[in-house]
Amino acid sequence: MKLIFTPIALSLVLLISSCAKQSETENNQISKKESSIEYKIMVQRATQTAIWAMPAVGMVDFQKATVRILEGTINDVVYLTKPFDSKHGFLTANDVTNYAWANLNCESGPLVLEVPAASEKVFYFGTIVNVWDQPIEDVGPPGADKGKGAKYLLVPPGYKGKLPSTGYIIRKTDSYANSFAFRPILKNGATYADAADYAKKLKVYYLKDADKPPATNYIDATPLSYNSLPVYDQTFFEDINDVIQQNPIREQDKVMVSFLKDLGIEKGKPFNPSEEQKRAMIEGLELAYQSMQSYFITEGKAMIPLWKDKTQWQVWNFAPGQPQLGFPYETDHSVLVDERAG
Repeated sequence: MKLIFTPIALSLVLLISSCAKQSETENNQISKKESSIEYKIMVQRATQTAIWAMPAVGMVDFQKATVRILEGTINDVVYLTKPFDSKHGFLTANDVTNYAWANLNCESGPLVLEVPAASEKVFYFGTIVNVWDQPIEDVGPPGADKGKGAKYLLVPPGYKGKLPSTGYIIRKTDSYANSFAFRPILKNGATYADAADYAKKLKVYYLKDADKPPATNYIDATPLSYNSLPVYDQTFFEDINDVIQQNPIREQDKVMVSFLKDLGIEKGKPFNPSEEQKRAMIEGLELAYQSMQSYFITEGKAMIPLWKDKTQWQVWNFAPGQPQLGFPYETDHSVLVDERAG
C-alpha cells in the first residue's frame, strides 16, 4: 500500500514534528535547570521556609477568609450562633464551641480590644496572638483581666507615642497583624445564643478614637461556607509574601527571610516569581507538607499515647516548658520550627 501525502497533510506532519522537537528541547532545558545546584537550593529553601512560616500562613488566611467570604475587614468581630460544622474550615477549632474571633491590625497606631466582664452565664477563655500565633496575653478569668473585663491596648512595634498610664492592660506586639479566637464558656444553663450575644460586647477601635469609639462591626459566620484553611499550592507562598510585606521583620526571622529571596520574596518588592521559582516552590512545598504530616502522625513527635499499649487515644506531646510559657515555641536559644508546625 502506497501512502500519498497531500500538501496540507505534509504540512501537518512537519508542524507536529517541529512542535515535538520544540517540546523536547524545552523539556531538556527544564531538566537541565532542575538538575542545577541553584534549582536544588531553591527547592530546599522552599521546603524549610514553608515549615517555618506555616503558623503565620494560617493567621493570614483567617484574614483573607474574612475579606473573601464574609466581606469583612480587619478589626471586625466574627462570631457563631452555633458551633462549627462540616462547611467551616478553621485551624485547630473544635465542633462543640461557638467561637468569636477577629483579625486585628495596629499598624495605624495602638489598638484597643475591649473584653467584657464574665457574666453569670458566659465568660471567655482564649488568647490574643501575633501573626506567628504566639501569645500576647490571655483573657477572661484565667487571663490578665481575671474575669472582670478590660481594655487591652496592643502597641505596635516601634511605637514612640505617649501611652495612657491607667485604664488599660498594655501589651506590646512585634507584628502589625494580630488576632484572637475566644472560646465562650457556658454555665448556669447558658445557650449558644447567649454566647453570640456576649460576642457583641467585644469592641475594637484605635486609641486615638477612644474618646468617641466608632461602632464595631459584627459578622455572623454561622450560615456561610467559611474556609480559612491554608492551601498547599502557589497561594501558600503568596501568603508568606503577604506576611513579609505587611509586618516588620523580626530579629529571629532574618535568616529565613533571607532564604526567601531565592524564591522571589523580598521585603518592599513585588512578588513576581519566574516559572523556575514556581516549580521549585511547589516541589519544596510538597516535601514540607509530607514532613509536617509525618511529624503530626508519628508517635512520639506531635502526639503520644494516652496509655501506652492500652488505647488508640493520643495526647499532645508538647515541647518541654511550652505550656508554662503559653506556647511561644521559642526558647532562649532557638525557634522550635518543627514543633510549632507539627
